[in-house]
Formats: sequence, structure tokens, C-alpha cells
Amino acid sequence: TGLGPDAILTASQYVELWDQEAGRDLSVMGIHTLPALELTREGPGPAMAELEAAFGVLLVEMGGRFPVMLGGEHSISAPAIRAVAARHGARIGVLQMDAHADLRRSYEGTPHSHASAMYRVLDVADVVGVGIRGISQEEVEVAEAERGATLIYADEMWASDEWMDRALECLPDPIYLTFDVDYFDPSLMPSTGTPEPGGGDWYRTLSFLKRVFRERTVLAMDVVELAPI
Repeated sequence: TGLGPDAILTASQYVELWDQEAGRDLSVMGIHTLPALELTREGPGPAMAELEAAFGVLLVEMGGRFPVMLGGEHSISAPAIRAVAARHGARIGVLQMDAHADLRRSYEGTPHSHASAMYRVLDVADVVGVGIRGISQEEVEVAEAERGATLIYADEMWASDEWMDRALECLPDPIYLTFDVDYFDPSLMPSTGTPEPGGGDWYRTLSFLKRVFRERTVLAMDVVELAPI
């Protein structure tokens, strides 16, 4: 996943720029790409603290621009979410598009694992996970115990679109959007470290995200867990 951001930026040079919904060339809106942030190698704790501080500075300096962070593994989301909540000055919502709940208290010896990213923010945000289909007993117990954790399983998303209403009902305003690419079915997105069958499809997901951006204020977002192949 460390190669994911460069792969996204490289691929962006081959995407057609005209958008039929907006009726315009989207490049004229102005998209600025910052250089990659090189984090300390002193360990995950110091690295996450450094990222949270850097993201906080970015939020102050960028004015009215909309920040999109490219990862990298999902562990980087927690510091950004915490920085956004601190900047907002109150509890926020997090919409997590993901195959996994990421609610483990720790994983493989660290509380800063990608498998713990959402657990790290429950004290500052209500988290709604959409597309979940790979989960441990520990994470189920955490979700049941925490009022601020809602899980919408992938198999709920096929019978009807009622899951969209439930997701939005559980999301306060404003929100942070974190998009783990393994949310998608591997037939659409094989390039990820932990693919799970049965995930989201393209147009249903776009329909939901359009509703999210209409009905909630999205403060920032990230795209994570692309592992180029």
C-alpha cells in the first residue's frame, strides 16, 4: 500500500477530464497535489502523532479547499480524523466505506494498526461502517458496546436501498469520509491487500455518495489501501 498514492497520481494522468454530470472539464476547478509526507521511522506511535500534527497544520493553512489524503494503509486515517475533529471543536461523524470494521483494540502488537483505525477515533467521532463483510468477534462486541459505532453489512445492500437511509440516519453532521478500496468487490478492485468477495458495486456506491454530499457537510476525506498490481 505504500506504493498506492504514486499509482493513483500516475493513473490520474490518463483519465479523461470532461465530466458529463458537471458539464465541464474538471481540471479547471483547480486541484493541487502536495508532495508526499515522509513520516518518522521511530515507530507507529510517533509516526501517527506526526501525521496528526501535520494534518492539523494543513487544515489551518488550506483555507476553503477540500482535503483528500491518499494512502497508504488505513492506519493513516485515524490521525487525520482526530485532526479534523479537533479543528471542528466538537464530535463529528465518520463514514467508513470498507470491507472490514477496523475496530480491534490492537492488532499484531500495536494499537496503531490498520485493523484498529476506527477504534482509535470512537472518542471523537460516531463511525458508520458500510460494506462490512470481514469482521472478528472482538469487533462485533465493540460495535455492540459503543453507541457511536454502526455496522452495515455488505449483504444488506442488495435487497433494497434502505441501507442508505440507515447509514445517513446514524451519521451526524459534519462528517469525514474514509474510503478503503477493499470496500469494492474484488472483481472491480483486485489491487488491495485484503480483498473480500461480495463488496460494493460502482453505480450504487456513486448514488449513495451523491446523497452523502448533498445531505451532509463533508469536511475531508481519504482513499486508502490500494496495493498496485
